[in-house]
Amino acid sequence: MVKNKIILKIFLFIFFPSILFAEDNIKIEVITDKTDIAVDEVFQIDVKIHGISEDISLNNIDNINENVMIKYIGEMRGYGYNTVDNKRYDYFNLTFIAKILKPGEYEIGPFIINIKDKQYKSDLLKINVSNNDEYSVSNQQYSENKNPDSQNSSKENFYIIELSVDKKEVYINEPINIEVNFYNRLGFQSPNYKSLTFPKTAWIERIDTNKENDNKVQKYNHTYVMHNIEKERIYISNPGIYDIDPATLEFVGLTSPTFLSVPEHIILKTDPIKIKVNSLPTPEPPGFNGAIGTFNLKVDLNPIKLKVKESATLTVSLEGDGNFQNINKIGYSIDDSFDIYSSNNIIEKKDEKNKIKTWEVLIIPSKPGKFDIMLNDFSYFDIKQNKYITIKGEKIILNVLEDEENKKNINGSNNSFTNLNQDNDKTNSNNNANLSNNIHYIKISPGKSNSVSKYKLWFKFVIMFYLAMFIIIIFFIFNKYIFFNILNNNKLSDKNAYKDFLTHINVFKKNVKKIIPQNEINTISNIIEKYFITKFHIDSIEFTPKSISNKLNNHLKSSKINELKNIITKLNFIRFGGEKISNDDFLNIINLIKNYISEIETSKK
Repeated sequence: MVKNKIILKIFLFIFFPSILFAEDNIKIEVITDKTDIAVDEVFQIDVKIHGISEDISLNNIDNINENVMIKYIGEMRGYGYNTVDNKRYDYFNLTFIAKILKPGEYEIGPFIINIKDKQYKSDLLKINVSNNDEYSVSNQQYSENKNPDSQNSSKENFYIIELSVDKKEVYINEPINIEVNFYNRLGFQSPNYKSLTFPKTAWIERIDTNKENDNKVQKYNHTYVMHNIEKERIYISNPGIYDIDPATLEFVGLTSPTFLSVPEHIILKTDPIKIKVNSLPTPEPPGFNGAIGTFNLKVDLNPIKLKVKESATLTVSLEGDGNFQNINKIGYSIDDSFDIYSSNNIIEKKDEKNKIKTWEVLIIPSKPGKFDIMLNDFSYFDIKQNKYITIKGEKIILNVLEDEENKKNINGSNNSFTNLNQDNDKTNSNNNANLSNNIHYIKISPGKSNSVSKYKLWFKFVIMFYLAMFIIIIFFIFNKYIFFNILNNNKLSDKNAYKDFLTHINVFKKNVKKIIPQNEINTISNIIEKYFITKFHIDSIEFTPKSISNKLNNHLKSSKINELKNIITKLNFIRFGGEKISNDDFLNIINLIKNYISEIETSKK
């Protein structure tokens, strides 16, 4: 009996303190991805609870300033093993995203946590907010992307965005190939991409991007999935130095490839680039029409032997890599006795760089003989050789035979005047058959003909008809739009801005039960943006606090601007919060936006 009491005392001495003070092993840690942030910058807060992973919930967050907006986005629980003593440990993680609307020093918390029916408090989280409107998160992320193997980086580089441009100094209208690629090693969701911004004088050719998501590449000694998200060729027509603004990609990604990973709002930006555009060297060769690149020129005439009033087709094909959009015609010379009809030119793509531009010209001789058809010299500036190249024009001989039937009629046969007209109609019918060929031709030279009075009268009528229609249309457009807009443009745009806004927003209200709110945030933002652009006659707005303040400062009171910022913050929380909202909550936001715009309209009156 005594022995059993001794054993019981030893047991209580050893194990009771551990049971009594087991809760001391619970540790609560508050961590943020940054402590110095800018106004309205999104940052992440993690409340990490060590030593336990069950029966945990958030009770409250004390000391929340009215300028602090914080949203709970998820939790994660699990366990691991200590590498020193190989003992298991449990953990629980609560994740929040937050924004602070005004500069200053803030204390957030403590976070009050319920753990097995007891309350625990975390330490205070101290945040310093500067009056810098730039997204420091994007600069930090981009800095890490430029140095993926940097030893100073706090985490591995799982997401990279890169801009590639094949040349940064070009001649005017020289093609520039630009591409934006996104590389990821971990999953992501809710991507939002803002494309590159090009000069207004640039001609842009969009190229289809690779839509496959399993295009794996090796980069920086790691395997990434590559997404080709933007690709184009641009041609800048005026000399100068041009800034290409960065592309921006926002998404929700992960912090690590382990089960400890938590979602994070990430912003990546491409490098800003400058492109220098030079004038072409002088002197330019005679007849130079601005062609830049490398080209081959082919000419063909079919047939090369025909009768009077029959037709032949002159085909000119220009093939190569260059600024086809600036090359409107290839010159040629021909006897003025020919009637000449031209079809529309056609451009076909051979691949991403090379094209073929084809001109078709229908020619109809009015007298017999041998005629030289001469294609003019074609000059272009060769990018590879950095000099002007001239392709010599080609001469083609067309042999036109006398039409015996026509000759007999012209020389005065015994046929009646009626038969002569019938023969001419038959000839004209044959010519019309030659002109069809599923190609619409426009006569560009009247030529000379022995019997064209009927055609001249017809073409004069057609030309006068289209000229009269053109004058009527121009007068109508000028009267209805130009003159009207000069007098009423500002007044109408003010009314139409609110009218268009109500039209679009009421469609959302009507169909709110049928939509997914998270999928419509961008559309709502575009509707608001279009209203302000049309209402106040300003340029496009980027919905950031700095842009809103700069663009609308002369039109709205500061209180109204702050209300708009709050609305945008709400929309961003839905977009990046990771938590679904109900259709009723979304309807409340739509009503909030509608009431806000209505107040602006009322105040203007």
